[in-house]
Amino acid sequence: MKFLEQNASISLPNIIISDIVMPGLNGYELCTEVKKLYPEICLIMVTGSDDTAFLQKSFDAGAIDYIKKTSSKTELFLRIKNVLRIQKAELKLQSLMDNLMLKNDSLTLSKSAKSDNLTGLLNRDTFFKKSSLNL
Repeated sequence: MKFLEQNASISLPNIIISDIVMPGLNGYELCTEVKKLYPEICLIMVTGSDDTAFLQKSFDAGAIDYIKKTSSKTELFLRIKNVLRIQKAELKLQSLMDNLMLKNDSLTLSKSAKSDNLTGLLNRDTFFKKSSLNL
């Protein structure tokens, strides 16, 4: 947490891989705190246990993935790659949604500039412009 706080203005990691059992702050507490302060950071929880309760608790704390310590380096690499792919897709989706909102706002502003919001009738200027085009 100290590292994140000290480097938040410079650069934050995309992914944090954390053990569940740690001295002081355990992995669940770390995950909860990180997600609260930096929701864009993804966490992968690591454990040596086969207990499915650890799995449930990890996801409840906000982890995006969970891996056992006995897993291969290849599996870890592929899971990291998958998390990065998900992050990229989320960023693209957010960008598309932002663009859509801007277009929607501009259309709404354009419409409200040409008509009365209560009645839906054209305002005076728009009425005369449209009627002069039809003459």
